[in-house]
Amino acid sequence: MTVEEISRVLSEAGFNITYHDSSPDPFIETPREELQKIGKRLNRDHELSFDLLSCLTGLDWQDYFEVVYNLFS
Repeated sequence: MTVEEISRVLSEAGFNITYHDSSPDPFIETPREELQKIGKRLNRDHELSFDLLSCLTGLDWQDYFEVVYNLFS
């Protein structure tokens, strides 16, 4: 399943996400308030079955912090 397809599944489930089609690594962005609910959905949905957090990265920008989660199914 592609990142675009995953974003479609999450959007249709009512989650507040933004899909970014940045080549070569598209990604999904979500507010921190949605993160736990989305994580549970990604893990528990049999179609998605995300079960591995391979990398957790913190980014210190000048005005804010950002966290990047690399997940695998």
